Amino acid sequence: MRSAGPSPLGLGRKHQVGGRVPRQAATRFHEPARFGVGCPVSSGAGGRAGGRPWRERRELLVDLVAELGGPPIQVVPVTEDPATAREWITALQSRGIEGVLCKRTASPYRPGRMWVKVRASTPTDATVIGYAGPVARPRTVVVRLPDGVVRFSRPLSAALSAEVAAHVRRTGAGGREVLDGAVYTACVPLAAEVEAGTTRHATVSVRRVRPDLG
Repeated sequence: MRSAGPSPLGLGRKHQVGGRVPRQAATRFHEPARFGVGCPVSSGAGGRAGGRPWRERRELLVDLVAELGGPPIQVVPVTEDPATAREWITALQSRGIEGVLCKRTASPYRPGRMWVKVRASTPTDATVIGYAGPVARPRTVVVRLPDGVVRFSRPLSAALSAEVAAHVRRTGAGGREVLDGAVYTACVPLAAEVEAGTTRHATVSVRRVRPDLG
């Protein structure tokens, strides 16, 4: 079994259960290390539970972990209440929790990514200072956040791409620049509203651009 971290009961890192735990990880929060688990388990008699719905696999896992007698192995908390999930996303940011994983309760286990991660993010004003991709349809933009940090955004929607392209047509494109080893084209600054991730995977998603504020 492997930890599902980061989770409300995890350390924010993956560790092999039963293997050697790095000292710095075990002492990071000055408390005993805990490992959240959520994985396929055996259904007994040599069988596998992967074909069962997630809800049944969860019950098997809870029973299995209960036999271990508590920490350091614990099952990560779950909820089917959207309001509770939103509260977790907000309240646990200070502990380095990235967000929550969403799974279909009736889905069987399949190899690969069969879930969606919803990360914590904060709406904020930013400035688009460049774009990557064809001028007629930019794939992503480079934004400067209020603290001066410059990042590539996540891929743009078709509508946002069209708005950025229209802005470049009106104002002209600048020279080539490099950010994190990737080339982009500078442009006249364009006001935007973005959602900036607040955890270690600090992604930036553009919600809208504001050419009226230029």
